[in-house]
Amino acid sequence: MLEIKDVDKVSGEGRMTVKHEKGQVILLDFWATWCPPCQKPMAHNQHMLETRGAEWGDKVRIISLSADKEMNTLKAHIEKNKWGSVENYHMNNGASTAS
Repeated sequence: MLEIKDVDKVSGEGRMTVKHEKGQVILLDFWATWCPPCQKPMAHNQHMLETRGAEWGDKVRIISLSADKEMNTLKAHIEKNKWGSVENYHMNNGASTAS
């Protein structure tokens, strides 16, 4: 089971633990705003959720983990690109772990 601890949710809900639940499919995308090759997959993730998210319900989760240094830069980039359907987390806070 996947468990990612102490990531900051970009939507402002504070630090969280992300857990894989039985029966779920998780697409986990590591990316950064400054990474040109990362932008198309993030746009595709958003598109998949817009077109199939209602059908998938809680059985499929698309989670992005950003390595950006600044949360404000990350938030602005996500808002500008309208990538809010993806579960966006900031992992560069010095406390995040995954197992």
